Amino acid sequence: MRIPTPLVDLHTHTIASDHAEGSWEEMAQAAFEKGLQAFAVTEHGPSIFRSPHIGYFANLSRIAPKDLPVVMLYGVEDDLIDTDGKTALPDEVKAQLDIVLLGTHTFGWVRNVLLSDIKKGLYKAMENPNIDVISHPVNPWYPMDYVEIAKVALDTDTVLEFNLSKIDFQETEWRKFLGVAAEYKLPIIISSDSHSTDRIGFDNLPYEWLEGIEPSQIMNRDLPTVVDRFKIRRPEVIARADELRKEAK
Repeated sequence: MRIPTPLVDLHTHTIASDHAEGSWEEMAQAAFEKGLQAFAVTEHGPSIFRSPHIGYFANLSRIAPKDLPVVMLYGVEDDLIDTDGKTALPDEVKAQLDIVLLGTHTFGWVRNVLLSDIKKGLYKAMENPNIDVISHPVNPWYPMDYVEIAKVALDTDTVLEFNLSKIDFQETEWRKFLGVAAEYKLPIIISSDSHSTDRIGFDNLPYEWLEGIEPSQIMNRDLPTVVDRFKIRRPEVIARADELRKEAK
């Protein structure tokens, strides 16, 4: 059974990440034109070179535009910075956001440490209730044991990501990961990790790789599911999700 195309993209970057393109308004318009119900802006955390300051994340609710054609969720793709599971963005700031992804990047802390240190820090970080999703668990620079991380994800109630920007030349590894996700009934999100307006959404989603994945496992399948799963508290987001629930009846 082919899964429905997700309606919320929970991993995108804008010009605030310096190496990406597109403003909030431009990304929102692109999301609207592709039929999405919502998208999340998830800039890199402050430990990554030329990423936004902590103050950016702390003030997103104040500075973000409100009159957009689709819902814009406030988030971060934070970065692991030690073996104790610490991340660059303080917990009190993460707690203010709608969605918190955690990744490891070759231009971050992981470039100088062993794989065992990365795993130790990552698994410890997954115990943090302020971290919702582990981004791109398939990565050539830190090969994970997919069964191992799946078990940690289930134990800590953490979602894992199928990242569409990382599928080139990685089909074998992603199929292995998705096979484990299907076997263990893992909750996952499917994300574009777009760095420009033309990449937002799911145009390059290889549906055939998701054989065995049930629609109920996709935590970004629609905005009501996102609100429920990630306990989003913003009244205007809850209100829009409620509208969509009524429309679906």
